[in-house]
Amino acid sequence: MVSVADAIVLSRLGHQFRAPGGVLLPVLAGIDLTVAPGEFLAVVGPSGCGKSTLLRLIAGLLTPTSGSVQIAGRTPEAARRAKAIGFVFQDPSLLPWRTVRANIILPHEVNRQIGPPLSEHALTDLLELVGLRQFADYLPHQLSGGMQQRVAIARALSFQPTVLLMDEPFGALDAITRESLREELQRIWLVRRPTVVFVTHSIPEAVALADRVVVLSGRPARVQAIEPVLLPRPRDAMSETTPEFVAAAARLKTLLRLAA
Repeated sequence: MVSVADAIVLSRLGHQFRAPGGVLLPVLAGIDLTVAPGEFLAVVGPSGCGKSTLLRLIAGLLTPTSGSVQIAGRTPEAARRAKAIGFVFQDPSLLPWRTVRANIILPHEVNRQIGPPLSEHALTDLLELVGLRQFADYLPHQLSGGMQQRVAIARALSFQPTVLLMDEPFGALDAITRESLREELQRIWLVRRPTVVFVTHSIPEAVALADRVVVLSGRPARVQAIEPVLLPRPRDAMSETTPEFVAAAARLKTLLRLAA
């Protein structure tokens, strides 16, 4: 059993938005979920069911209407203040006038509470980790979409968070780039081992990356199923052609159809 102090724990988590006219729109209802330390958890569900809302609640960017979130025994706000949470969005949101290295160190310049400035050695290690060492002085417009997203991942990892939340980070990329970045992300995760919660619309992406996949129902979202992925790592493009991978993806597709 996972210790509460070493995991993300969601207890009866619920959230509502106030729609125009004052009507309450329930988005999440009674989510119970525990994520083990170092686990890679993918979240899938029907479009608009509240997957991104779930991530923002874990990050403390939204306050739950009901229930609770704990990260290593702390509230999300406390975990965020301790720089235990990194967040990667679909849009890398890089400042166009800053180089790759300058974009990575930006949080350390803006928020002095993160700690001491990122050392040149640590920055070099990060650039090496995401495969961008030779592009350190490039501007965002000189990079491909996949490379820009690698910068965003390096920025999120720059203060060594124990939890990495990723909201469809490859959603805007073409299929070939997505496949390449899936393998890169898996490699980075195997080196750093943060606890990852990864929202995606792609079933093959979920199977390629995750230890377990949570399937959410339609709104108000509940946990419809939790499917373990027992395929060996590392998983690459060839892994996706195996009968085991195809069968795992088919099971998830069925569960997602039932959820919708």
